[in-house]
Amino acid sequence: MQQTQDLVAHTHEVMLQLEDINTKLTVLESNTRGYVISRNDSFIANYDELRQSIRAAIASVRQLTSDNPLQQQRISQIMPYIEKKIAFTEATVSHTASEGIELVSSGDGKRLMDTIREQLISIKETETSLLQHRMAASKELSDYVFMINVIITLLIVLVILGAVMFIFMDIDKRERLETEVRENESRLKQFFEALPMGITVRDAAGDLFFTNKQGRETLHNIFPESSIHNLQLLVKDQKVLKAGTDEIYPLEEMPVIQALSGHSSSVDNIEIRNRDKSILLSETASPVYNSKQEIVYAIAAFDDITNRKREEFELKQAKQAAEDSSLAKERFLANMSHEIRTPMNAILGFTNLLHRSPLIAEQLQFVDAIRSSGENLLTIINDILDVSKIQAGMMQLETIPFGLKPLFESLQVLLRNSAQEKGLKLTIECQDNVPWLLIGDPVRLTQIMYNLVQNAIKFTAKGEIAVNARVQKQEQDQCWIEIAVSDTGIGISQDKLDSIFERFSQATTATTREFGGTGLGLSIVKSLVELQGGKISIASTLGKGSVFSVLIPYKNASEEDISLYSEKSNLEEGVIQRHLHVLVTEDNVLNQKLAIRVLSDMGFSVEVASNGSEAVQLLQAGQRFDIILMDIQMPVMDGYEATRVIREELKIDIPIMAMTAHAMSGEKERCIAYGMNDYLSKPFKARELQSKIYLLLGTDALSPEAEFSTAAATPTVYDLSYLSNMAGGNIGFMKEMVGLFLTHTPLELKKLEQAVMQAQLTQVSEVAHKLKSSVAMMGIERMVYLLKELESQAHDAANPHIMKTLHEEIAKIGETALHELGKWVKTQEITVSS
Repeated sequence: MQQTQDLVAHTHEVMLQLEDINTKLTVLESNTRGYVISRNDSFIANYDELRQSIRAAIASVRQLTSDNPLQQQRISQIMPYIEKKIAFTEATVSHTASEGIELVSSGDGKRLMDTIREQLISIKETETSLLQHRMAASKELSDYVFMINVIITLLIVLVILGAVMFIFMDIDKRERLETEVRENESRLKQFFEALPMGITVRDAAGDLFFTNKQGRETLHNIFPESSIHNLQLLVKDQKVLKAGTDEIYPLEEMPVIQALSGHSSSVDNIEIRNRDKSILLSETASPVYNSKQEIVYAIAAFDDITNRKREEFELKQAKQAAEDSSLAKERFLANMSHEIRTPMNAILGFTNLLHRSPLIAEQLQFVDAIRSSGENLLTIINDILDVSKIQAGMMQLETIPFGLKPLFESLQVLLRNSAQEKGLKLTIECQDNVPWLLIGDPVRLTQIMYNLVQNAIKFTAKGEIAVNARVQKQEQDQCWIEIAVSDTGIGISQDKLDSIFERFSQATTATTREFGGTGLGLSIVKSLVELQGGKISIASTLGKGSVFSVLIPYKNASEEDISLYSEKSNLEEGVIQRHLHVLVTEDNVLNQKLAIRVLSDMGFSVEVASNGSEAVQLLQAGQRFDIILMDIQMPVMDGYEATRVIREELKIDIPIMAMTAHAMSGEKERCIAYGMNDYLSKPFKARELQSKIYLLLGTDALSPEAEFSTAAATPTVYDLSYLSNMAGGNIGFMKEMVGLFLTHTPLELKKLEQAVMQAQLTQVSEVAHKLKSSVAMMGIERMVYLLKELESQAHDAANPHIMKTLHEEIAKIGETALHELGKWVKTQEITVSS
């Protein structure tokens, strides 16, 4: 009995091992296919263990059938096929995805598996026959086994019946839950279907599991002749590119494939080119996990953004065009202002000189006419520039303490003569309840009041002009000041009141003929008032006069503001009497020499630092200065970085004034943002520099006399009038400066040539910028313009051909200038020796 049972158990063990071999080979093949399709490492995590267990099972079968020569022969025949199958799976896994898919698709693995199964079946049939033979030999054992099986079956049936009873007891609850799940699934599907963008869900193989209505329509629109079921095949068949290029979009970078690898991603640079149609897509995808945290799906949302991208491009182009137009307008106005102001400065200056010289009555009348016309023209220029600034949003407002009553007193002095010349009475009053100190922009308020009072004087033939300020409303943090300007002039008709503040608008054409003007004054006044958060209104009666009312909110001054304002008012005497020590931070030798000469003539002591780093080192060493004049673009450390270090690291609150050849819009604001106190563009005027130094140190110690330029003969390409002005006519100093220019400029031009030829854009920009101020000092205007253009082209990484063309002209002008300046030096030497 025991022996028979052992033999039966032995045979069962052989069959179980055979079944185990078949099962594990099937699992091995399935996992290999899963890995090849998804490249998910979880499919081959137990690859080596599975392979070893297959070999162990076949070895076990060999040992169990060692007493059967026929079975031993069959096992020897099947083992090579099993090894080939294992080797085939290893090769499939080790290859790339596309090669692995190709191996799987070849059918070699399936044929090997079919051969192995046939031989396993043959071995199993022999073992089955042997089992039946042994079981027939022991009926008692079979009956016993049968009884055991019956009992086990009964137990299983009882367990199943118990489970069925339990299921039936809970059937209602389960049905309710299933109904709720179905309803939720239906609602979720409706939500997806209603979305205005395409939604797709793909499994690990890239096959389409679900897509909503919008997704189906979009995909069929993009791929009208292709199947959208499998992503890999779809991408392979279609021209999917990176937007704006001819580069094929890598499959592994697509959001869906990224999601199947466990990474959420979003892109908007997918371009589908189908015949003559190009479609741009945006796509966002995320992985979907099962309860075991295994990635089973990737859900993606995509949309056709072709129209949106086109509109963005058109909007960007329109914005760029508008910015270019605005910049061109700004540059034009800046250039025109410079070109007009230069001769106007001479006209007004010499007119003032002439006015103080002995003149007969008729000559004095002519001089007054010239001066009046010049001042009117200068007013027009200022008005045009103010309008330009306001339109561009570049009008800057200050927020500083000021006294309204002192401001009105200055205004009274400024406008008294204009009123008296026409026999008008001018009264400017401030009511007692107006605060002694306010916080706001006194310069803009002065401009507003000057325009309004001048306007009133212009249009009033007799009578008076009255200005009255009062507190209209007092709040905790601010005070609303109302200023009324009334006159007894010609007045304005009611139908013109609505348009009186429009640009280029006057009451009538007769007004323009009789009184002149551009019609910009009141428009500027209105803009300045509104920039400060206020408003302006007018009441007028034709033939009787007008009243302009300005209402502006100003912050209330604190005790600290009042104290600081009082201290500032007492600074003038101390600053004038104190000897000033100035640090000039400048890398250009010519500019260093000029600054030393100009500042020394002002009575200041000067120390020079060749770059920002040297300036910082001087301050770190404990040297004390009253003010720093800071160039912007320098080697080692530029002016911006030096100012940052001085303010943030050294914590020094010394006044710093930027002095730079950069004169573009916004440069002053950038300097102030970095911690500088003021800004002066090169070339500068000595009196302007002196005035700004005193203002920074707390006072304006300059006399109001005009500054004049020394006229100089202008050769073909250079003009030394500016240098002569800076030198105060000192020929020796001028020769020294020209000599330095003749020494250093050829070296810089050589550097510039090498940088342009080698397309070293940063070097081109730096050398052109450095040359600019020296060339401007020599009055070589054309060369300055070309250097500015070259610097701009290098900064914008322009066409090398354009830069070479600019450089060629710069080199020619430079050669001519050096030759002519050399002749000038020799002429001066001959003159001195004579």
